[in-house]
Amino acid sequence: FSRLAGEKAGQARARYYLTVVRYVSWITLPIAAATILFAPEFVMALYGETWAPVILPLQLLAGYGLIRSIAANMGSIFRAMGKPQWLTYIAAWRLTTMLVFLYPVTMRWGIAGVSALSLVVAVVDFVISASLVGRLVTAPWFVYAGLLWLTDRELRVTIQKGIQQARRLLSQRPVASAAIMETPQVGNGE
Repeated sequence: FSRLAGEKAGQARARYYLTVVRYVSWITLPIAAATILFAPEFVMALYGETWAPVILPLQLLAGYGLIRSIAANMGSIFRAMGKPQWLTYIAAWRLTTMLVFLYPVTMRWGIAGVSALSLVVAVVDFVISASLVGRLVTAPWFVYAGLLWLTDRELRVTIQKGIQQARRLLSQRPVASAAIMETPQVGNGE
C-alpha cells in the first residue's frame, strides 16, 4: 500500500485498495456466512445439546471476524497515506468503548453479550474507518456493499460446497453424520 501515497489519481488509489478488499472478502464472506448459517447444526452434531449456548456467540463472532478481516487493511492505508494518528484515535475509541461496556454487558448477558458488544464495536469501527479510508483513496463507503455482494449462484455454490465438506468431515462420527447427511441439497428444488 505504500505505492498509494505516491499515486496522483484518486481512482488508481481506490482501485488498488478495493482490489485487496475484494479478494479478502471473497475468502472471508463465504466462511463467515457458512459459520453463521450452519453453526446450530455443527454444534449440535459435534458436541450435543450441552454446547447449545455457544451457538449465538459463535454466529456473532463470525460476523465480527468478517468485519475485522475486511477492516484489517485499513490500517495500512492510514499509514501509507500519512495518517497513522487516525489508527491511534480509532483504537482509543474502541478500547474506551470496550472498557466502559464490557463488565456490565458480561454481568447481564454473559458471553453472548460480550460477542454482541464486540460485533457492534466492530461495525461502528468499520463504518468510521471505511469513511476515513474512502476520503483518502477517493472511494465512497457504500462501494464496500458492492464488493461483498455474492450472486445467487455464488451463494448456492458456497453453501453446497460447505455441506459437501461437512459430510466428508463428519462421516466418521455416527451421531454427527446422521444430522449432516439429512441436510437438503441447496438449489435442487428441495
